Parts: sequence; C-alpha cells; structure tokens
Amino acid sequence: MLDDLLVFSGGAKGVFLAFCMAIMCRREFEELHHQGGVILAPTGYYQSLRLIPPVFGGIIHVEHELNGDTVMSWLTDTMHVTGRAIYLPLVNNMDGRVLTREQAYSIAAAVVKHNRASGSNPVYVIGDDVYAGSYLAENVEPTPIGAAPGIAPWCVSVITPSKTFALPTGRVAFATTANLKLRRALGHYRTVSTR
Repeated sequence: MLDDLLVFSGGAKGVFLAFCMAIMCRREFEELHHQGGVILAPTGYYQSLRLIPPVFGGIIHVEHELNGDTVMSWLTDTMHVTGRAIYLPLVNNMDGRVLTREQAYSIAAAVVKHNRASGSNPVYVIGDDVYAGSYLAENVEPTPIGAAPGIAPWCVSVITPSKTFALPTGRVAFATTANLKLRRALGHYRTVSTR
C-alpha cells in the first residue's frame, strides 16, 4: 500500500539514522534517551553505517558472511542486549556478493524463530536493497531479505535512486515495513533527524 511507503531526505543514511533511533532510543515526549544496541553486519557493509549506531550508544558486530547459523549464534550470544538489528545488503558494497535465496530464507527463519520465542526482545532487520539490479552474475538468484517468508513484521527495506539508478545527487530514499509501530517510529524520527 502507498501508506506503507516512507520517503526520506538524506538518502539511505536518513533511513539508517531513523532506524537506529527507533530501535536504540526510548522517547518520553520530546526527551530522547539513548539505550544503545548492536547491529550485526557482513564484512563489506555500507561504511557510513559505522558512524550511526555510536551516536545512540550502539556498536556493530561484523561477520564475514551472514547465514542462518551465524545469525542464530549471534542471537544467542546477544540475548541480553536490547536494540538489536541485522543489516543485510542485497549486494555487498565491497565485493559485490549477492544475497541468495538460500541465505535470505535461512536468515529469515532464524530471526522468525528467535522473535517468536523472545517476543519481549525482538531483533529487527534492515534490508539494504539500494543496489538492486546491479549484479552481473547470471547464475545467482538474488533475494531481498524483505521477500523471505515470515520476516515482514520485523523488517525495514530501503531503496534509493542515488545508488539503484546511479543518480548520485538524488539524496532521497524510500523505506517500507509491515510493522506499524516501527513505521510510526521511522516516520517520527525522519522528521527530527533530516533537514
């Protein structure tokens, strides 16, 4: 639905900033309390992302490759941490690796299993689909994490014309999520964090 789409100035960074605020902060009226958190990202993640979580007391954990097993292990190791998220690029910024259907489905299954068992401390996923269509290999089946079964209630997907369509001055991004609470938080924080 059109109402599910959020438009951000500042490109993908605007979405990442609002996303981190949504999961790493607690808001009491106009007071914002930084609670920290941790984002799991693959080697070669979008480097600007490293600057955003520390603003809210958060950190980034990096694994060479994300799959269902590495995600499940990380979820177990960080069970006590609130404000957790997984950053999943459709196309890796550093080496061009593409998120395959097998990877996306196994990661989604791990997240869904974890969140159903630990509803009070869910982990969220941000699907970075900005390089959609930029892969050259014909033998891969790219699958955005937001398209994996069951992940919709915990996922935000982002795309931007500055990367997707090679329009570097198009500093706008589009994000969508099926999570009403998260969508409202993103909508609020985009108004306070961008020009």
